[in-house]
Amino acid sequence: MEQSNSPLPFRVPAGYSGIKRSLVLAGGGMRLAYQAGVLKALEEEGLQFTHADATSGGIFNLAMLLSGLSTAEMCNNWSTVRIKDFISYLPLRKYLSPLQLPAFGDADGIARKVFPHLGISVNRIRQEERLAGTFNVCNYSWKTNEAIPHPHVQLQHLIAGVSLPMLMPALKIGADWYIDAVWIKDANLLEAVKRGAEEIWLVWAIGNQHQYQGGSFRQYVHMIEMSANGALFAEFDYINELNSRIEKGDSPYGQKQEVKVHIIKPEYPLPLDNDLYFNRINTTTLIEMGYADAKEYCINASQYPAPPSPQSTKMQEPGVAFSCRARLMGQLQDREALLHLSFSIHDVEHFVEAHHPYRLVASLSFTTADLTYYGYQGRLVVGPGAAEGTKSGRFSFRIGISGEDYFMQGSWPLHTTSTASRAVEIALHKGSSAAGELVASSCFTTTATDWRYLQKSFSFYNTRSWIEKRKAKQKLKSYFFV
Repeated sequence: MEQSNSPLPFRVPAGYSGIKRSLVLAGGGMRLAYQAGVLKALEEEGLQFTHADATSGGIFNLAMLLSGLSTAEMCNNWSTVRIKDFISYLPLRKYLSPLQLPAFGDADGIARKVFPHLGISVNRIRQEERLAGTFNVCNYSWKTNEAIPHPHVQLQHLIAGVSLPMLMPALKIGADWYIDAVWIKDANLLEAVKRGAEEIWLVWAIGNQHQYQGGSFRQYVHMIEMSANGALFAEFDYINELNSRIEKGDSPYGQKQEVKVHIIKPEYPLPLDNDLYFNRINTTTLIEMGYADAKEYCINASQYPAPPSPQSTKMQEPGVAFSCRARLMGQLQDREALLHLSFSIHDVEHFVEAHHPYRLVASLSFTTADLTYYGYQGRLVVGPGAAEGTKSGRFSFRIGISGEDYFMQGSWPLHTTSTASRAVEIALHKGSSAAGELVASSCFTTTATDWRYLQKSFSFYNTRSWIEKRKAKQKLKSYFFV
């Protein structure tokens, strides 16, 4: 996708004297295609920022934003990036001395393949004039966090900022060694506060769940979660204390009103990077999830959000979970369209017993125009099918197309065997519900290739044994197809 000539997102106009607003992009690894979807929704809400800050994986997205990409371009580049390019290995001889390894791999794949594909340009970042940016990097030599202003950032800063200890080596820049700042902090709200921000929009993707899990990889993730959330909560405490001072007329950073903190996060912990690497989830779905979360937050957001606390990043506890995704092709409003649906069950047992609508995320692409629109408030309901003894999945979601609000719904017959093509009736209504005017209806199909795409996407999470996984499979099969 070529870079557009439309106004760049989130920049304030020249001479702006309104509220100072900061965008804070926290870390979360390769999964942060999620943030691109969030940014797409925030741009549609008309938000503007005087400052943006990024830590760890959030650096990918801030670097793209300051490189002059639109949010549509960011979503496109994330959806087409090759995930395996994030992983590159050291020379073989290094692995012959495992106790002396600088890390499990290196950052060559990110520097040579991922950054260029995402559209990241250090020269363009340095030239940005309308949006101040800061990139957080751990100065290991001094055990401090450095927020590098965008005019001074180097390629090595960006690479070090996403080089997680043990997985990628530290980089020497000048006399000091630098690495990912996640063990110090995973979001730098205080940088925003010190720049006078009166409103902070934090995009958070690090897990915060109740259950402590076994396994070395999971516990490595838990260490990141403890460090990241713990540092964030300390900053929450400082902001709440600062707000008490501001209320009494003591404003050391120039705020004229209390600092408000908006937090956009997933309801359940995002799948981990290894799930993305092994294609249990893909970047398209993560973008759809981020967009839906942000859109739904903005719809329900209070003008005065509650003071931030440890509860602010708390997520629901998943059980044995399942996810899948599907593609359908058809004609809509006289244009060739691709509909992508992503469905997650966060607790199979509860889903089967409750019989309630479940969340679905979606995107609609008009292939000839290279345009993609994202859905929100998506739902899937399983009920009786047209033929006796069959079931169908009825889905619906809201979607904005060319600045207009629409409601899309469809019904998918559920069968256990594949066919060359499956017909799915799609209806598009104007407005926010099926009560609106019907403006288009069409028959979308899934080809044999699309059916294989669906089958390959079937993934189970949080199963402690193959027996538990098998039971979950049987439970879902009985629910959907019997």
